[in-house]
Amino acid sequence: MCAQPESRHPAVEPSDPTARLFERISRLGRVDALAEVEGRLRFDIHEGDRVEHQAIIVHRGQISVVHDVDDPDCVVDADKALFDRMAAGHSNAMTALLRGDMMVSGDVGLLVLLERLLPGPAGAHGPRRTRASKGAG
Repeated sequence: MCAQPESRHPAVEPSDPTARLFERISRLGRVDALAEVEGRLRFDIHEGDRVEHQAIIVHRGQISVVHDVDDPDCVVDADKALFDRMAAGHSNAMTALLRGDMMVSGDVGLLVLLERLLPGPAGAHGPRRTRASKGAG
């Protein structure tokens, strides 16, 4: 049996949308909508000369957040300001990717699946958000 890594994250700064997002995701535990998903998604978040690494690991719907991960299946490279907007629901990851505002390498399908964990725009009630909210534990 393969042991799952423990979620490790520093104290969250209340004004940091990115830190709050990863904190929220770390508390999800199991997400039934991702029961068939296995993969490791690493975010390389740039702020000036500094790069913060955060990773989401999904193992048959069980979600873990770690500081970094070896050999990720997908890597998202974005600047902190953009990621803060995505974490707050003000920007969409797919739109940012299509505009070239962020880079993705590896299994982009994993990002598409895990985009369900990002907040949508305030007041959004479309089918995507409804389906994503079902089964989140």
